[in-house]
Amino acid sequence: MHKKKLDILYDKIEELQKTRMEYLEIDKNAAARRIEKQIEKVELEIKLLGFNKLKQELDIYKNIVKDYPTLQNEINGKLIENGIIKRC
Repeated sequence: MHKKKLDILYDKIEELQKTRMEYLEIDKNAAARRIEKQIEKVELEIKLLGFNKLKQELDIYKNIVKDYPTLQNEINGKLIENGIIKRC
């Protein structure tokens, strides 16, 4: 599902870039800028998909680590050491 959605978004970017180039060739800069904004929006959607996938993976790890307090303490220590979280 995730790969299929990414393929669709990359195809959309490719199509928009072709359209943008056509507008630039006929010197319609305003239309080309609008297309560029659409391309940026699709690129943000791709990044968001990546973040959502990462969040799902981290949630799974978090649920597993809950059952192992020593491992959880070690992870929290590393997070504090790297400045990712603050000591309570």
